[in-house]
Amino acid sequence: MGWWLWTMLGSVVLFSSVASGEEPSVVINELLYDVPGSDTGNEWVELFNVSGSPVDLSGWNIQRGGTTFTTVFTFPGGASIAPGSFLLVGEQNVASAAFQASLVFQNGGDATDGVRIVTGDGTVVDVLLYGEPNAHGLPDRSGAAGTAFAPDVPEGHSLARIPDGRHSSGDSRDFSNASAPTPGAKNAGDIASSPPTSAEAAGATAGPSSISESSGRVVVNEVLPNPLGSDEEGEFVELWNSGTDSANLLGFSLDDAEGGSAPYALHRGTSIPPKGYLVLRRNARPTV
Repeated sequence: MGWWLWTMLGSVVLFSSVASGEEPSVVINELLYDVPGSDTGNEWVELFNVSGSPVDLSGWNIQRGGTTFTTVFTFPGGASIAPGSFLLVGEQNVASAAFQASLVFQNGGDATDGVRIVTGDGTVVDVLLYGEPNAHGLPDRSGAAGTAFAPDVPEGHSLARIPDGRHSSGDSRDFSNASAPTPGAKNAGDIASSPPTSAEAAGATAGPSSISESSGRVVVNEVLPNPLGSDEEGEFVELWNSGTDSANLLGFSLDDAEGGSAPYALHRGTSIPPKGYLVLRRNARPTV
């Protein structure tokens, strides 16, 4: 598969799910809360480690939200999730679940419901709010009443991050209505395995947009959205690592303005050396 970039409608956004600062290292990646027939015994939630290191889940809690958040499962000592891996917590009929729990998630409807993961000391790691209005003021990760919600999906459908681990500006953008749930596996329709069609560009290159890591900053350094001749041959985005250590791009994605192309997740193993550049050309391998 070739590498693709987005032609931009005036802006470029580079966002990451990698743990740094306030970004979560583990996210709620997919959720099945409304099963055809009886929900009992068949609900599940999938977690995804977007960081580059194993995460110890000992004492972490999964909570469901209706009028308030309450704990439905606590991970035992020694539980962990490997980098770039999925972990499934499900009810008794979910054969592939790594851990079994009575989840009894809310089915959405006329008010916002939610699921969140919380560390043993009470730190909120990630929150998924779905349906609206938020009549009970369920909080998002900031602690304030949430205002951006994933859709309330039909029974048998899941809420899924596409691409896996996407964490940008809220549940309304990060989660999709998935008609073919994929418990414990790569989400169906992940654009990393299905290149998108680039949007028509209107010309302007963007000012730098960056994401910070412990090793430094990765910035969008140069964009050519509307080259002479064929856009398919000439378009590119150049990233620059201003830090002093290599920048691991696991979990990073490129995205354009709202209403343009879908976000694109960079492949696992992609990195930029310190003070180095990464050029993403349409339909070509990256050049470092």
